[in-house]
Amino acid sequence: MSVIEVHPRHNTALDVVIAVAGINPSSAFADVKDMDINALRDIFDVNTFAFVRLFNAVYPLLKASASPPKLLAISSNASQIVEMEPTIPVKVGVYGASKAALNYLVRRAHFENPWLTFRNGGLKSGSYIINSVFGLGADRVLEWEVVTAGGQHLVASPVKNSDLYWALSDGGGGTYAAIISMTVRAHHLTKVSVATLNFTTSTNVSTDLFNSAVQTFLLTLPSLGEAGTWSSWLLATGVFSLRPIASPDLDKDQLQALLKPTLSFLDNNGIPYDYQIQQYSTFLEAYTGMFPVDNITEYNIGGRLIPKSLLETNSSTASFLDAINFITSQGGVVSGNSLDVSGFPSTGVNNSVNPVWRTTILNIVFGLQVLPAYNACDFQANIALQNEITNTLMPRLEALTPSSRVYLNEGDFRDPNWKTNFYGANYASSLSIKDKYDPNSLFYGLTAVGSDRWTVQPDGRLCRTS
Repeated sequence: MSVIEVHPRHNTALDVVIAVAGINPSSAFADVKDMDINALRDIFDVNTFAFVRLFNAVYPLLKASASPPKLLAISSNASQIVEMEPTIPVKVGVYGASKAALNYLVRRAHFENPWLTFRNGGLKSGSYIINSVFGLGADRVLEWEVVTAGGQHLVASPVKNSDLYWALSDGGGGTYAAIISMTVRAHHLTKVSVATLNFTTSTNVSTDLFNSAVQTFLLTLPSLGEAGTWSSWLLATGVFSLRPIASPDLDKDQLQALLKPTLSFLDNNGIPYDYQIQQYSTFLEAYTGMFPVDNITEYNIGGRLIPKSLLETNSSTASFLDAINFITSQGGVVSGNSLDVSGFPSTGVNNSVNPVWRTTILNIVFGLQVLPAYNACDFQANIALQNEITNTLMPRLEALTPSSRVYLNEGDFRDPNWKTNFYGANYASSLSIKDKYDPNSLFYGLTAVGSDRWTVQPDGRLCRTS
């Protein structure tokens, strides 16, 4: 139904409008020198010009809204100009240009119409940097504002539409409704201490000695998490890089003391290392000063949540190190995000966070990359690597942690047990809530709640299973 039909027959005002039109046909994949002008024009017509047409049509309806109106336009990371390099291997220049033009028009319209709230983009997974002190992102959400598949404009909070609030708070939020805003709890930090540490094997540092140093660090993770630190570290064959470890509300002397067991082991065994530690007065200064910019989009990935209990004894920690060393021996790179969110949500408000998070000390993510150069369009090579993750590498971690689960955003998307691993005991409740607010399954995402009711056909079409 067109806006022209809706206006006189059903509505005199609109509170929220979402512009979702977008196409990116593979026939348009090309370098700039090879772009077809007609294909460029066709994609801009849908991805860019359609927004202008929509805005023109709904303008009087938004203007008539009794509440602050909102207009959202769905964009893409492919539209980035400042950090374009990660998208270069993928031939999305036509699509990216159309979305970059869309972003300009949305921002321009924002300044031309201060009475109207504009937004483009989408929700992203945030960093974990303050998790051990303030909880997971879902633990800090106070309220969601959504539009349901049936067109209802709802607010979901612990006291209003509380079932929807519960599901949206980490149950794969995009599968229940279109989220247009959220209210989160903010926190004030007066200091943040950050450190980095790097060491490698060498002529004088054997593999066994290197592994002993890594194991010493792993054994400190439970105490580091309890002290409120968060860390991100990387392990490859003969390389360990802690970059960084952050401790909100701790000074650098306190952080130094927490790292002493690892530093002392390195010193006592003559292992050369690079170490830096700084204290900052604001989170932004710490983030821009010592946090690297990593690109993980060029890897086929898998992951596992590691329970604190696994890193509390020498023997169990050694078993875990053997498992991740097996992954690196197969050409994988292992990344660990260390945190402790066992005390959350502290307000007593329930959410759909996978319960395993509350006993987790480490989110392991590992990746395999097509060599010698990543190519997103080399489907045969990428599928072979993803099969290796599913069938060879993941079973090593699963056997070691049979009761644990997986972080949805950084897991194996081909996981045959995705319902259990991604959602745990929450899946059945999440599905009933989806059926309540999206009875016709309009919202879909691979491995999202209810997605097994759909199947992707060989030609790319998405069809109901029955």
